[in-house]
Amino acid sequence: MKKAAITILIFVSIITTGCITIGTLSQVSGLSKDYLNEVPPYSKMIYIEKENVPIDKLYDELLGIIIDRNHRIVKDDRQMHYIVTEGRDVGQSTLQRMTISIKQTNNLCIAKIATEWKAGTEAMMMANAMSGIVANSDWATAYMAPSRPGIAFTESLRIAKETGGEIRFEK
Repeated sequence: MKKAAITILIFVSIITTGCITIGTLSQVSGLSKDYLNEVPPYSKMIYIEKENVPIDKLYDELLGIIIDRNHRIVKDDRQMHYIVTEGRDVGQSTLQRMTISIKQTNNLCIAKIATEWKAGTEAMMMANAMSGIVANSDWATAYMAPSRPGIAFTESLRIAKETGGEIRFEK
């Protein structure tokens, strides 16, 4: 019984991660393969740094980019400078959501993007059908890798890149 459960768990993991490559990440996000290959593997946090830009301007810019990319805003606060998005299918049956917070120190604004992902309905239906057990998907931290978490991460990276700011990563 234990061996069967482990086999099913491995199978469900393979189905929900799928065969995703850097090329897939590039195609889904619109970012070049060369650029994506420069991102440190397993990075989990994206930081955008902009000098001599008022915090409200960076906030408005990010809000505009997010809306232009068809994300829905769950919560935002212009005074506290944060934005939280609703889960959105960003490709390959992968849901993504973000929490963005912005801080300003002297003349430097830093936006921090924390990204989460979970398998979409299509991927979960396939996993349930193949395994014969009901598998549930919950939100988890997205990170840079050729995988579903990577699809969610690169959507956030695309948003960060559109600001034109200096981008750095944290594992």
